[in-house]
Amino acid sequence: MERLKSEQNRLCAWLSEDPDYIVDHCGDILSVNEFKEVQKQTGASEKIRVLLGIITNKGGGACQSFMDILQQDQDHYKGLQQFFNNSAQGLITPKVVSDKCSVVSINDLKDTSEKSFSNKIKVVSGPGGSLSGLVDGQVPQASYVATGGSVILANRLSGVNIVGDIGFSVCVKSPEAFRGTVEEAPSVPQGPAVRMITEHKVELIDCLRSDPIILQHAQARNIITDMQYQELKQTSGPVRTVTDLLDVVVGKGQETCQRFLQVLNEADVLDTYPQLRKILSIN
Repeated sequence: MERLKSEQNRLCAWLSEDPDYIVDHCGDILSVNEFKEVQKQTGASEKIRVLLGIITNKGGGACQSFMDILQQDQDHYKGLQQFFNNSAQGLITPKVVSDKCSVVSINDLKDTSEKSFSNKIKVVSGPGGSLSGLVDGQVPQASYVATGGSVILANRLSGVNIVGDIGFSVCVKSPEAFRGTVEEAPSVPQGPAVRMITEHKVELIDCLRSDPIILQHAQARNIITDMQYQELKQTSGPVRTVTDLLDVVVGKGQETCQRFLQVLNEADVLDTYPQLRKILSIN
């Protein structure tokens, strides 16, 4: 648990490259509501931070299961090899202390090849920043201490082959520069299968609520995990059950939605839910 907490920033950076992949592998750790909480986050980093928070709050058993998943996924996330190598060598992550207006950026790249490397940091500076938990005048004991709107870049590159450009940039702006502006949330691209389920969600709920056997079909095709199946079975009311099922499917992305639509197109499913022919425009 402590290792996951201390390495949270680096894990976020590595796992954010493909957040849905690792979230999908955590189906036996997360409840349906926890899975939905992670998936509703708009950004990749936010998804991973929420995921790590949920897992560490669950305690040692969940943390160990997650570590086992990370170990199995080392080939998918290059940084995880460094994570486990450092663990075996007993390396300690530097302690970092910063106030709310400052940033310490640590990137530890080792024995890898990349097309380019870029480290861009934006900071909103402001007076009155203080270190939590410290008495005025007390000097914190840490490897890196950033205060008063300062930025520390503590990047370590060892055995790294960068084919293109290496760029470091820092942009410090005053709070006034952001007054009166509203940051738009980045739009998340949706595939055709995701759009199909989303656009026809109300009709699908009205159709599929007539028979709970759709849960068994979803479980049999590994669209939902055994744990998610058990939780959905215990949901109060068929409408709520189907709604949660569709939310889980959509949350897993385009590939899972495509597989779910293939299930809905199967002959025995169409016999159970004849209205699907009209909803999905099946002749």
